[in-house]
Amino acid sequence: MKTLSFALIYLIFNTLIFHACSRHEEMSHTDFPIEKNILFEEHKISALLGTPMDMVIMNDYVIVLDGTTDMFFHIFSKDNFNYSGSIIRKGGGPNEEYVIFPYFKKIGKNMILYQSADNLKIIEINRSNDFLDIAPNKRYHLPTSSLSDVDFFLINDQIFSSSSQRISSKDYSVINKETGDSFEWGGSVPLLNERVDPQFIPMINQKLTTVNIEKNLIASVYNMLPLLRIYSLDNEIPLIELKMADATINRQIFLKDLDLGGSKQPINYYHRIKSTDEYIYALYGGFSVSEYFKEGEMPHVFDFSKEIHIWEWDGTPVMKLKLDRPVFSFDVTHDNKKIIATSVVDVEKLFVTEIPWQ
Repeated sequence: MKTLSFALIYLIFNTLIFHACSRHEEMSHTDFPIEKNILFEEHKISALLGTPMDMVIMNDYVIVLDGTTDMFFHIFSKDNFNYSGSIIRKGGGPNEEYVIFPYFKKIGKNMILYQSADNLKIIEINRSNDFLDIAPNKRYHLPTSSLSDVDFFLINDQIFSSSSQRISSKDYSVINKETGDSFEWGGSVPLLNERVDPQFIPMINQKLTTVNIEKNLIASVYNMLPLLRIYSLDNEIPLIELKMADATINRQIFLKDLDLGGSKQPINYYHRIKSTDEYIYALYGGFSVSEYFKEGEMPHVFDFSKEIHIWEWDGTPVMKLKLDRPVFSFDVTHDNKKIIATSVVDVEKLFVTEIPWQ
């Protein structure tokens, strides 16, 4: 059995099952006007991947972050999925990392942002004479108060994180890169004004965020609530807030509804979010994961999501894609034509499908 890295354990235990028991009538939710079934094509790759945690499509490459192999990032051709090389060795030596947390982002044309044990780092990836070269670009040291934060993204002179184990009152924690000052930004954490037990606030605020620099917008989806929020960076009040499913059970658990009893388990909703200049895409689960957790055992590794939800950046629901198999992570080509996905079960494959716009 593969040994789970710290980053993988962190990711999985963020969805730990708990028992808790105020009655609340769920608000109406938004439907998608189009629903389509799609089939993935399987593409065999070299036996390089151990536990593919996240991935991005950048230029001509598919870059996969792996939680259990000796090298953290494995790079494949976007066109034929041939192996192009691996970067950043696991270890304590120069240019090595002990851990990389399971969310990373592409920045600009050739750079990625990733989170190590106590730093955010930007590296530039270039191809020269059939070899991949990496060059350190910038490094930002994280203060102790931010070490439990994940899903970082950079906007101008500020470092945002969209998920934390700390109790917070707003959606995002922010660090000024120049001064080191930190503060909270955004709307109130969902359910914060509805008698939610404070111990549940970090879980409720688990979310993932994508950025549209050109339009000065950010969008977040939540793991424990079927919720999409879109912000303009000029205003802390969400421009759009959409509820995409009935979340009565989770609300009752978080609000400690004594009539609910202890048999209900929380539903896990959104698991990954990506975007292009035109659209927002998110992986959706919508089911309890209690069957994957057994007392006294490590959590099983499994693929979460069999749906992809698509919105325009003004919040208009566009389409729901029903997948023929669950996947763990994904990204979308910049022209909105293809989805490429990974699995933590079928690790020797990459999966690709055309987006059925017609």
